[in-house]
Amino acid sequence: MMLEAKSPLVRAASEPAQFSETSPADLLDAAILFVRRRHRVIGVVTFLALAVAILYLTTTPPAYTAAVDLILGKPENQFIPRQSGVLEPPMDAYNFENQIQIARSDNVANQVVRRLHLDSDPEFVGAGSGLFGPLVSYWRAETPFTDAQRAQQAMLALEKNLDVSRVGMSFVMDISYAAMTPEKAALIANAIAEAFIAEQRDVKLQERRTAGDWLLDRANELRQQTETAERAVTDFKKNNNIVAVTGGSLNEQQVTQLTAQLAAVRQKTAEALARVNQLASASMDAPATNPIDATASIDTLANPTLTRLRQKYLDLAAQERDLSRKFGANSGAVSNLHNQMADLRQPIADEIRRLGDAAKSDYEAARERQGATEKDLAEALRQSGDANRAQGALQQLESVAHNNRLLYDSFIQRSNESLQAETFPLSDARVISPALPPQQKSRPKSILALLFGAIGGLALGVGIGLLRDLLDATFRTGKQVETALRLPCIALVPRLTRRAASANPARAARPPSISPPRMIQQGRELFWTVAQQPASQFAEDFRSLKFALDLASATNGRKKIVGFTSALPNEGKSSVSTAFGLLVAQIGARAIVVDLDLRNPSLSRALAPNASLGLVDVLTGRATLEQTIWIEPTSNMAFLPVSASNRLLHTTEILSSAAMKKLFIELHQRYEYVIVDMSPLVPVVDARATTEIIDNYFLVVEWGRTKTAVVLKALDSAPTLSDRFVGAILNKSDIRRMARYELDSKTYYNNPDFARYGYTS
Repeated sequence: MMLEAKSPLVRAASEPAQFSETSPADLLDAAILFVRRRHRVIGVVTFLALAVAILYLTTTPPAYTAAVDLILGKPENQFIPRQSGVLEPPMDAYNFENQIQIARSDNVANQVVRRLHLDSDPEFVGAGSGLFGPLVSYWRAETPFTDAQRAQQAMLALEKNLDVSRVGMSFVMDISYAAMTPEKAALIANAIAEAFIAEQRDVKLQERRTAGDWLLDRANELRQQTETAERAVTDFKKNNNIVAVTGGSLNEQQVTQLTAQLAAVRQKTAEALARVNQLASASMDAPATNPIDATASIDTLANPTLTRLRQKYLDLAAQERDLSRKFGANSGAVSNLHNQMADLRQPIADEIRRLGDAAKSDYEAARERQGATEKDLAEALRQSGDANRAQGALQQLESVAHNNRLLYDSFIQRSNESLQAETFPLSDARVISPALPPQQKSRPKSILALLFGAIGGLALGVGIGLLRDLLDATFRTGKQVETALRLPCIALVPRLTRRAASANPARAARPPSISPPRMIQQGRELFWTVAQQPASQFAEDFRSLKFALDLASATNGRKKIVGFTSALPNEGKSSVSTAFGLLVAQIGARAIVVDLDLRNPSLSRALAPNASLGLVDVLTGRATLEQTIWIEPTSNMAFLPVSASNRLLHTTEILSSAAMKKLFIELHQRYEYVIVDMSPLVPVVDARATTEIIDNYFLVVEWGRTKTAVVLKALDSAPTLSDRFVGAILNKSDIRRMARYELDSKTYYNNPDFARYGYTS
């Protein structure tokens, strides 16, 4: 779990982290810090990328690109009939894309290779150019190509340098080719355009031939079907006695004629009947009545005898009227005329009877003719009905024969058009701008290659730098320590080298050459810098530790018994605890350093390598403190080592024993500061058993080495220590490199004006 800092030194670290929106200034600062950290990686990668770009420019031969423009469309020629037998789609975006793929096809490439003999050109089947040219040449020398393989290789090389595209939204196709020489580029580009046009013409010719053959075969089939249908029509007419005449069939004309004859016969029959009735009426009235009245309704002009008698009677009547007016009605002349008129009535009546008999004969004949005509019409109508039924089937047969004839004529016409089109094939493409030798090379583009190399190298370098930052899960700044561990970072102890430790000749007085027993000798360990360079930044950091410990003890009322621990071994806790003891002793305080790392007493081996008695001997009562404590003479710092005579196993029981508690009570009574070098948290559990004897703790974290997750897990494993940590110490800090992680670290930690306050390094 996360630990809350109890020290008032850095109260901000103990509060929950406050997240705010990132300002542009923060982003700029982060970018500057990133460049500071990873400028070497970015620079090296960018340099390598530029070197690769320069190597590419120096090894890649120049290429020249020539382009030819073709316009695609259906040419119209008034002298060439339109091909109706082949369905040709209109030119659109999809069809245009198909034409582009045809221009890039193997058929076109093969034509160009065979025409220009590119299979023997070293540019197409040679070793190639560039960095890998010699390797390719050696490999091809080991495995020579056959003629087919050389042609295939030439086609692949041709298609690799070929580019076909559409010019805007027009139907103009741009064919460009890149070669090593301008002349060859223009020659191959024009050859590709010609091969494309020839391929398009051959395809259309083949299509027309295929269509023509199909049309001819179909026409032959239709011809046979037409002949069969027409033969069926003829046979049907013959079997059904159907004779076609002008204006319709024979039966129809016969029905029409009989209908007209029947109407005429019926009219004549009616006229004959009327004449019979008329003459019969006149015959009955003739003897008694006036002959003029009896013959008034009879057409006398048709009978000359009756006309003559009637006229003679009319003359006598006229004379009788004249004589009656002159001589009176009773005169002899009038009586003589009356007798003559009476003699004329009988001949007139006889003639009328004769005419009636003749009219009856005509009427009977008319009736017989009407009956015969009606029988003929009925028979004709019956035959016409049969003919009409046969005519329907005949019309179907004639329709099939007619349609087959039309299809046959249409296919014959299309077949003839196809044959004519084959004699004069046309292409839908034509060159509108031939390729000319280019004046400048198209690749490699030096500026673009260098720019790409620089930008690509810079991007790759930044990527590698970001990856390294992501993988770097260690502590680099005090702010990181405070944020991750929720502990105040009390000090950033700088990393020292042995040269830096001995750089300042101003040293404390050395002990006598012959040392008394249990006296600590100064060696080459880096923690001696506190004693040798008391005005250094290294010593100043330990003064901040003392101040933090004093303040924590005054605030919490705890004893000044402080333990130094770390998550992992070799993080410098022993050196930090010793340096802190030296600093406190130099100030004049009574201080003792206790080596409580019972499993690995490295501090005892450094300060008291010959110690025969130690902490365990005091606990067991075999020795007293006076017999085991070692003294550093220049600072008067006391040191309680661990006897290295026996290897200790059950160290936890020793640390939590009553004797250990009694010992630390005595140490606290004798010394003002009890400084304990403890074991690390991860390998062993000894540090967890020290809470009964140690009041305050410092956590030592190695700069740039210890993983954040490891420290957090170590603190989670020791919850009893969480409320006693005064703070953390970022040890072995590379102050110069910290400027890559904090903008103000360089001036904050390495300000040259600090020398005014006594800094010696």
